[in-house]
Parts: sequence; structure tokens; C-alpha cells
Amino acid sequence: MTQDSTAPDPTTISYPVTNGPDIILPAPYFAPGIYLTPTVVQLAYHPAHDGQPARVDAAVTGWRHSYGVRDEINQQVTMRYQNGFTGWPTWLTEQARQHTPDDRIATITTAELAHAIDNSTPYPIELDTQLCQFMAGRLLEMLTVGKRLDHPVWQPEQEPPPRPQPEPEDPSRLAAGTEADRIVAYRSPHWMYLYCTRHTDDLGTTWTPLTSDDLPDGGLCAKCGADVLIPQDGAKA
Repeated sequence: MTQDSTAPDPTTISYPVTNGPDIILPAPYFAPGIYLTPTVVQLAYHPAHDGQPARVDAAVTGWRHSYGVRDEINQQVTMRYQNGFTGWPTWLTEQARQHTPDDRIATITTAELAHAIDNSTPYPIELDTQLCQFMAGRLLEMLTVGKRLDHPVWQPEQEPPPRPQPEPEDPSRLAAGTEADRIVAYRSPHWMYLYCTRHTDDLGTTWTPLTSDDLPDGGLCAKCGADVLIPQDGAKA
């Protein structure tokens, strides 16, 4: 395969590894008890180019061991990893995400991707949290996923502005309202008739409002016969 000479150079990061996890060697190196003890990790971050997405490659160099004894050949072996993170050791995948040089391959955790999956489903579909986390883990195995840091899903939620507090009621109005609520009946100018509050729309201003204090023994409405001390709800009779 001819390498594209117009592709931008990758950003390469190399660092030593001490006490790193051992790597089981694949065929043709694999045999029972054969493993690689890493000493150097090299990561190459390739930017997106000519319609191809950004990607990262890795090379892990170390000593080959057999049943705990370093190979007598005394030569280091290099394992190369490509194709996204498919088949990569977990620790190497985490380091590749941690050392990414810019936001072309943004660091993203399983929990963050699960959050994005949950927020991408159409209303009113709700996905179970464990399902979102499982899907996120599988996607990170298959894909090199980047996140747009300017997208609203990654922004902290804004607190709603405080609502204006209602003004306290005027005590004089409260007192007046309380007094009005206590009116139970109206008496005619010549003390002949007593009307409950359901029949006072056309009485004019000459009728006298009465409270329960004015009628300690109650009274019957001349219009409907109801006791005026009993709350009268509903339509006029």
C-alpha cells in the first residue's frame, strides 16, 4: 500500500514504561507462558485527512519472557496496534486517550459516551442506564470516538433565573378581605327580610351586610329558606 505523501505528519509521543502490565503475545509469537514486558510505548496521532477520520496507532516495545525468564536472545520485541482500539490492551487504550495531543481525538470515558447515547434518543424513548453503559463500552471497542466540546450536551446545566418574589399584601387590604369573607347575609332597610349572599346582586346599597357575629342564632333566607350561617355554594335558587 502506497503511503499518501500529502497526509499531514502524525503527532508522536514516546515514553518509558516501568512495572507495566505484561502483554500476551499473539501468533506466531504466542506459546504457553510467553509474554512481553513493556519498556517503551510510542503513540502516533494521525489527524483527519482526505475524508478519512483521525486515528491513533501504537507501538509497544519490551522484553519477551518465557515462564518468568527473559528470552536468551536478549532482543526487545515490538508489538504494533492499529485499527482504532480493536484488540488493544485496556491499559494501552486508556493511555492513548489520556495522551491525545488535541481535541481531534478527544478524551472520552465510557460514562461520558453513555451520557451522550442517553441524550441522543428521541423523546419519549428512555434507555436503561446499564444499557447505555454497555453500548458505550462496545462502541469504544469498535470506534475511535471524539467529542465536540462546544456541544450543549457537554455544557453544565444552567440554573434557571430566580423568579421575582411577590410583594407582601397590604395589611389593611387583608383585614378588609377577611371582614368581607365573614359576611353571611344582608338585611332589608326596614328589617323585614333577610337574604343570604346568593341573592344579593340587585339589592342596592340600602341593605345592611351582616356577619355571623350579628346573627349568633342564625336566620333563614327569605328567598330560598336556607340558614344563612351554613355556607351557600352553587347557583341561585
